[in-house]
Amino acid sequence: MLQALMAVFIAAAPANARLYAADGGASVLTYKVVHKLHQVNAEARSVEAKALLAGDGAVQVMVRVPVASFRSGDANRDEHLLEVVNAGAHPYVAFKGVAHLDVPTTLPATIPLQVKGELDFNGVKNPETIPVTMEFNPDGAVRVKGAFSFSLDRYSIERPSLLFVKIDDDCAVTLDLVFKQVGP
Repeated sequence: MLQALMAVFIAAAPANARLYAADGGASVLTYKVVHKLHQVNAEARSVEAKALLAGDGAVQVMVRVPVASFRSGDANRDEHLLEVVNAGAHPYVAFKGVAHLDVPTTLPATIPLQVKGELDFNGVKNPETIPVTMEFNPDGAVRVKGAFSFSLDRYSIERPSLLFVKIDDDCAVTLDLVFKQVGP
């Protein structure tokens, strides 16, 4: 499916556009949820992402992560997560977004950006704006760092409980993605 999305990106790309793909070995997405007695941190390194940067600064991005790839250090907790978010029917959490930036003319360069798009999680799609910082490097790589939070209830996720107390509704996400150019 990712190859199909890449083909669509390439077919729709203006002549001066550059296509980037996330380096799976260098990219990570994490989440944190909090219970009154403890907090849970988990990370996924199976990040699939593509970005299309047009010469005029228009950016299209697609990021998806298999829900089963998140690891918290507790296998039972990770298995329970798969049940809670109905991973059998909705195996990915995905984000598709757009933004516009002033393309840097000198490198290295760091640019803050607001990416507006749609988060698809647990079969529920909602608009989200994700603030990121893009670091353009002389070697052509682009590192994207960001953090945002979302409501579990808003994505129809039944919050797990411990000792009859549910985890907080807030899920904090951080991302650190390294993109390398794969297209013209």
